[in-house]
Amino acid sequence: MLSDELVIEPLVKPLTPIERSVVDALGTGESLSTVKTEEAVRGEVISAAIIALVSRGDRALSISNLVIRGSFQIPITQHPIDLTFEDCNLDYVDASGTNLSQLRIKGSKISSLRINQAVISDGVYLINVGVEIINFSAIAVTCIQFSDVYSSVIRLTHLQDVNSISFTRALRGNLYIAQCDVRELSFKQVEWNPDDSDRIRLRGITAHDVKFYLCKNLAWLHCTFLESQELSFKSMGFLMGDWLKGGVELEDCNITQELRISNSPMNGLKLKRVSTNILADDEASWVPKGELTLQNVSWQERIVEGQYGNQTDLGREWLRLQHNWCSEGYEQLAEEVSRSGDKQMARSLRVEAEQRLREWGMNEIGKSWSRLLRFTTGYGYKTYRIIP
Repeated sequence: MLSDELVIEPLVKPLTPIERSVVDALGTGESLSTVKTEEAVRGEVISAAIIALVSRGDRALSISNLVIRGSFQIPITQHPIDLTFEDCNLDYVDASGTNLSQLRIKGSKISSLRINQAVISDGVYLINVGVEIINFSAIAVTCIQFSDVYSSVIRLTHLQDVNSISFTRALRGNLYIAQCDVRELSFKQVEWNPDDSDRIRLRGITAHDVKFYLCKNLAWLHCTFLESQELSFKSMGFLMGDWLKGGVELEDCNITQELRISNSPMNGLKLKRVSTNILADDEASWVPKGELTLQNVSWQERIVEGQYGNQTDLGREWLRLQHNWCSEGYEQLAEEVSRSGDKQMARSLRVEAEQRLREWGMNEIGKSWSRLLRFTTGYGYKTYRIIP
């Protein structure tokens, strides 16, 4: 098809010479690398060119090596298309309301990328992209992949029935994901900039698996209202500076199968109203004393991987990482030990919990009275001691 058959003048006029050259190249399928594109092209020109290309039957469009200025609205077309941008420089990109097969952006710089209430059946892929602000909301999409993405803010909200949302390699920017239904949410070999103190906030996520694997330099993860079968942190590296306590905070989370933390040293761990079937970790991942916070945490099985000691002893040592006055988790561990048949150890755990609660903040008289109760009746758990 001849280049002059790609007519867009009724939609946009007048065209600059460089815009005319770009439109001609798109019309013939010529590589845009042959066009001298130091000058900027208006976003409305590219929008009009896409409409014309789709109208003549094109379904896969690739736009590369362009500087596109102004607001660029990816047009709504009658047929789904594969749209690729490579090595482009854009201001404001809006794909709201579109019907795409795939959106792929690679090696490009964008001031703002917004997608709202769109259908992108085969996925969104951002690879080696610098975007100041990313905002995705209410998209019907199978997968979203971020790889080497540099941003200030990334917001993903109200995404339903997504197979996977994945982050790999370099990632810059504070990340907020809320009210999403995704089968797998994964962070693999992600490396944050240690100077940026980037944080992740997850809220209202329903997932099958949430995985953090071989990541570095995360400042803080705050997760609330998570429903997932599994949540795992494996070989994670949190920021460990004196002024910043890198770590994890989980609130109102239901992990139906397993919550696992392995080989992931951190400065702080807060679990509030968290339930799981299996709570598993290792000594290498333990926080410093006083930096463990437990509040209404429940589990059916506690697994601790350690070099010395049995599971109960290791579990008790982990609970002692709480502040001195905290006895959260002792009853949970005591119940688990009791189910295994070790009634004596269960009583010992309950006595220690009472001791931690009673003796914190007491004067010497109060502590003496507490010790008397502990050595005589075991705070009521060992009343057989006073029976003649």
